[in-house]
Amino acid sequence: MIWEILLLLVSILMLVFALYSRQQSLSSQEKCREIQSALDRETAERQRLEQALRQTEQRFEQIMDNIPLALYIREPIRDTSATYMSRAYEKLWEQPRQQLYSNSRAWLEPVHPDDLPKVNHAIEHSYATHIPIDTEFRIVHQNGTIRWVHLQNFHINPDAAGKPERVVGIIADITERRSAEQDRIKLGVEQERNQFLRQLISTISHDFRTPMTTINTNTYLLKRALDNESHRQRLTVIEQQVQRIDKLLEDTLTMMKLDGNVQLDRLPTDLNLMMRELEPDIRAIMERKHQLFTFEPSHDALPVRIHQERVGQAIMYLVENASQFSGEGQPIAISTVCRAGFAVVEVRDNGIGIAPDDLPHIFEPFYRSDQSRSTRTGGAGVGLTIAKRVADLHQGQIQVESTVGQGSTFRVLLPMMLEVNQPS
Repeated sequence: MIWEILLLLVSILMLVFALYSRQQSLSSQEKCREIQSALDRETAERQRLEQALRQTEQRFEQIMDNIPLALYIREPIRDTSATYMSRAYEKLWEQPRQQLYSNSRAWLEPVHPDDLPKVNHAIEHSYATHIPIDTEFRIVHQNGTIRWVHLQNFHINPDAAGKPERVVGIIADITERRSAEQDRIKLGVEQERNQFLRQLISTISHDFRTPMTTINTNTYLLKRALDNESHRQRLTVIEQQVQRIDKLLEDTLTMMKLDGNVQLDRLPTDLNLMMRELEPDIRAIMERKHQLFTFEPSHDALPVRIHQERVGQAIMYLVENASQFSGEGQPIAISTVCRAGFAVVEVRDNGIGIAPDDLPHIFEPFYRSDQSRSTRTGGAGVGLTIAKRVADLHQGQIQVESTVGQGSTFRVLLPMMLEVNQPS
C-alpha cells in the first residue's frame, strides 16, 4: 500500500514537472518572438531614419549645387581642414574640392600674389581674435583669367574663450560688381575731366572774346582810314581770321555744352514754320558764293517737340557744310517731308561729295578729310558732330548719302507729335 502511494506521488510530481517545463518553454518562445519583433521594429525605424537622412542630404546637395555661392563648413575644435565644401567652389576656383578635406590651405594657391598677404593676415587675425573673416580678393586661374571673390564666414556656438564649435563660410563671385565699380570710377573721372574741359573752354572763350572784339573793331576802323588797297586786303584777311577763331571757339563751346547727360527744354513746334524763320539766315550764307537756294516745304504741317534754337543750329551747320563744299553759283536745295513717323529736313548739294572711306568718320569731332582745304575754308570740324548730337538728344537721327564729284544729301529725322497746339 505504501509503495502504491509512493508511486502515485512520483507520477504526480513527474506530471507537474512536465507541465512546468512546457510552460517555461512556451514563455521563452514568446519572449523570443517579442524580442525579435522589437528588433525588427528598431531595424525598420533605423532604415527609415537613414533613408530620410539620405533624402535630406540629397536635397541639401541639390540646393547647394544650384546656387552660385560656394559654401564651406569647418570644425576648428576638431580639425583645421574643411568638413564640407559645395560644388560651386570647383567652378569658381577651378580645382577639385576633395583636396580641401586633407589640405586646409589648398584654396590659397590660386590667390593673386598681390592679395595673398592680405588674405593670410585676415586668417591669422581671425584665429587669434576669433573674429569672423570678411574680405575681398582676386584669384588667378591657370589660363590667366582673374576673378574677384568676397569671403565671409560666421562663427557658430563659440565657447567661453570665443573659439567657435563650427565655422560656416560663404564665397561669392563679385567680378561683375567690381567691374561695374571700376566703370563707375572711370565714368566719374571722365565726367570730371569733361567738366574741367567745359569750364576751361568756357573761360578761354570768354577771355578771348574781348581781345577779339578789340582786334575786329580796330581792323574795321583801319580799313576805313587807309587808302592803300593792298593794306585793306591784308586787314580783310585779318578780319576773316578773327571771325574764324571766334566761330571755332563758339562751336567748341557748343559741343562741350551738349556733351554728357544734358537735357533740352523742348516745346511743340511746326518744323515748316521754323524753316521759314531760318530762310533769311540761309540766304545770307548762299549769297557769299552766289549760290542758288530753293526751299520746298511739306504740304502738311510737321508737328514736333524740339528745342528750336538747337535744332535750328544743327540745320544751319548742314547748310554751311553744303555751301562750303559747293562751288560758286551751284544750287543747294532744302525740303521738308513727313516719312514713317518722322519729320525730315533734307539738304542737297551738287558739291565735291564725300569719299566712301570718309563717310563713317564725318560725325567725329574735329575730323577733316582734307586738312589743307579745311585750313583755307575755316571751321573747327565740329559742325556735323554738333548736328548729330542735337538729333540724338531729340531721339532722332541724321542720314547721309554722297557720291564723289556729284554732291551730298543730309537728312535730319525728328520724331513727329500726334498733334500740336499752336498759340493763338
